[in-house]
Amino acid sequence: MSGTLALAASIAAMDRAELEQLVSRRPPIAPAQVVDSISLALDLLRDDSVQRALESQDRASLGALGSLGAADETTAATLRSWGLVGVDATGIVELPEVVSALENATAQRASAENGPRAEHAPENRARERREDLSAWYAPALVETQRAAAILRALRAAPGKANRRGEVAVTSARALAEAARSAPERAVATLTTLRLAGLIAVTGQRDVAERRVVVTERATEWLTRTHAARWIALAAARVAAIAPALHRVVALAGGDVRTAVAERLLTEYPLSAERTLETAREFADAAEQLGLTLDGFLTRPAAGLWDDVAHADELLETVAETLPDQAPGVYLQPDLSVVAPGPLSPEDEEMLFAISAVEQLGVASTFRLTDASLLRALDAGHPIADVRAFLERLSLTGVPQPLEYLLSDLGERAGSITVEAHHGDEGRARVRVVKPDVLQRLAADRALRHLRLQTFVVSERQSASGAVTGRPGSAEQSADALILFSPLAPEHVHAALVDARYPARLGGGAVPSSPAPAPTTASDPEPTVPGNDLVDRVFAASRSEPGAGDFTRHLELAIRDRRPVRVSAEARGSTHSFTLQPLSISGGRLRAADQQAGVERTLPISAITGVESI
Repeated sequence: MSGTLALAASIAAMDRAELEQLVSRRPPIAPAQVVDSISLALDLLRDDSVQRALESQDRASLGALGSLGAADETTAATLRSWGLVGVDATGIVELPEVVSALENATAQRASAENGPRAEHAPENRARERREDLSAWYAPALVETQRAAAILRALRAAPGKANRRGEVAVTSARALAEAARSAPERAVATLTTLRLAGLIAVTGQRDVAERRVVVTERATEWLTRTHAARWIALAAARVAAIAPALHRVVALAGGDVRTAVAERLLTEYPLSAERTLETAREFADAAEQLGLTLDGFLTRPAAGLWDDVAHADELLETVAETLPDQAPGVYLQPDLSVVAPGPLSPEDEEMLFAISAVEQLGVASTFRLTDASLLRALDAGHPIADVRAFLERLSLTGVPQPLEYLLSDLGERAGSITVEAHHGDEGRARVRVVKPDVLQRLAADRALRHLRLQTFVVSERQSASGAVTGRPGSAEQSADALILFSPLAPEHVHAALVDARYPARLGGGAVPSSPAPAPTTASDPEPTVPGNDLVDRVFAASRSEPGAGDFTRHLELAIRDRRPVRVSAEARGSTHSFTLQPLSISGGRLRAADQQAGVERTLPISAITGVESI
């Protein structure tokens, strides 16, 4: 026996808000095919749909499904809102498909519990909530800085995505290296960035073209204070958790670790392994983000847990607990840079641009290198600007080794220019100011793949694009020294920079490192899931003749192509027919009477009963 009719009757009696909630909780697999309460009921009674719905029910709701007659009104209403019970003339009734799925799931869970279990190290001490604020903000600051480092790395070079739309392993490792972080921590941070809408995956139609890019929201996020950054990340994580986990954490008094390890499966015994794994992943990410401390929700996190919608109200509270903004940095003779606290967004942006990250934390360490300063030059930061920035920010002055490095780069800056060339000599033209630099380039084994060839060309000739020199000659004069390569100028430039030559692109050549990733112009407006579907089902449930129980029974018989016994009244007499319903239109049923060998048309209003055969 099917529960389709009972569930369809329950759906037809729902108001619009109830219907929207049902569709939101249990989205149909084929929304375009759902046109009325019958088709929606058929979709919701699929085995996989019923199983997922049962996984979301707590122990009390599952117990009520086993003894529906003893369930209180609140529990029965909850089950009806999930589409797990139906209604008929007697009231709320069980659905055979749901009862069968519950029995199977319970048996499978019992079998799994009786099998071998993974061993977990027991807790040897009673855990207590800590209120050490310094212990809370340390991981919070590390995570916001790690997120900023990853976003800047993705802005410079979008990462690759795999078939599942996740960051590819190679890209995750590269991003972890950019943030000087363990790969597993970088992956957790990437998940948080995705939930916060700061990164997205493009090229969904072509797997080879899928890229992980930053969004416009990320650009704005990087301009915020660390307190505002943390709130955005934390609120995104909290908003994404399942209602079941939210409830059991509250039951556990904010003890996320206990809620995930014990209470979740106790309160929701049919939870799928993927649900448990997602909960464990959240517990790890929460500790990394500073949402929890030793497993307990921190004070700011508790405020988010109660009401994510009021996250902005926490800004002042979080800002008060975080360390004050550092007045500057310490420049060391070994070219390391120590930031004793969080910097302003503007200073942080510049420091990331000119240095390499060594360690992120409450006190972060960076290092100025020849390569990092060349990268800054290539990004449009002149040495004079870099020196002025360091002089302003340094609390210890500019040490002599750093001054020497800046002066040397200042002299070399602009000594090598890579331009596009259109001629038989090659596709790229490398202009060199000093003959000794040209000779170094020509002899550098690391650049052999560029197949550089030397020429001496006058400035007048080189400006016009003409080439009249001799290959292999290099005389000291006012003339510009030229090398040609058959490779594209952006490839030549990238190779020179990798070999630590102060090369810059000119003449309209395009940088080899990708430009900032394309982003959406604006965030889409929130919409109700399945809005069109809700409109169709709601309208069909309230239009004649589709609102009656008889009609729904007949529609199901038409869909399943099975005969029914129909009772109809005419002139005070009741007649019974065994019919194969064919269609319903204009308030009339068209059906085949196989016993009489005729086709009958009956008014729906005359039908007094419909029974399955």
